[in-house]
Amino acid sequence: GKAASVMVAGDAARIAAGTYNETVVPTNSGTSVTKHISYLADKTREYVGAGGPVILDGQNTLCYAFDLTAGQDFLIIDGFEAVNYKECAIGDAAYYFNGASTNNIYRNLISHNVGRDGFVVAGTNNVLENCLGYNIGDDGMEIKASGNTIRNCTFTKTGQVTGASGYALESNTGYANLYENNIFDGGIGPSVSNFALSTFYNNDWFPGS
Repeated sequence: GKAASVMVAGDAARIAAGTYNETVVPTNSGTSVTKHISYLADKTREYVGAGGPVILDGQNTLCYAFDLTAGQDFLIIDGFEAVNYKECAIGDAAYYFNGASTNNIYRNLISHNVGRDGFVVAGTNNVLENCLGYNIGDDGMEIKASGNTIRNCTFTKTGQVTGASGYALESNTGYANLYENNIFDGGIGPSVSNFALSTFYNNDWFPGS
């Protein structure tokens, strides 16, 4: 929406409950941990409108709910539900945090019934927490960099389109990240071959279901 193009460090957009057919493409970065740019789903009616979910619906015509290809930093993205985003290219995701972003917080996000990945995380020193991905076309989450933290997330029922190549969690070779208190339950199980450098605490791993 328009807010994404005009907000500057320290600003926050609070989005009312409802369904929105769009891709959010942040233009600017925050500047520090006390000067984030925040995108906040106002699910509890604390600030605007009626309470309820804030749904980004791609209607099977859009590729991304959030697109951070340009690599914006010091963002908070909190509380959204993404559904019906299609596969436009290999490696796409509903939450496409694919740029060289740093110091971002992605929390309380849901991705489901999407054509490719639920989440892609690149950049470093980012946190993905309290997130859920299910009924995912390919991977629940793909991570493409080191130095990130993924905690309290669940990725399940992946590979709904790609079958055996859809993992709950997929990492590129050589990346080191921290995974804690997650549930990985994919189409054929998580990809474990590329995690030698990562650290895991209290995660549950299940075969595909």
